[in-house]
Amino acid sequence: MEISEETDITPEYYSYLECGKKKPSMNLHVDLCLKFDKPSDCFFKRDRENKYLSPEQIDALMNVKAEELETILNVLQAIYDDKINRQKD
Repeated sequence: MEISEETDITPEYYSYLECGKKKPSMNLHVDLCLKFDKPSDCFFKRDRENKYLSPEQIDALMNVKAEELETILNVLQAIYDDKINRQKD
């Protein structure tokens, strides 16, 4: 309930995300990564050891300009789309 409120989604939608019935938007994916302090790829490969951002990396991300953030989100979206498309094949 807390996570759904913090990310502005319904508890039902969050439940669908957890069990893999729905895929989050890129913005929601980034919000969840930040909320759980996890890298993006930890949600794709469950068998991989979780990696964490260093404090320096977190500081750098917190100071990213809007244009740079848009570029980062576009790159992440392309990676995410590629992984989803490979899973379908």
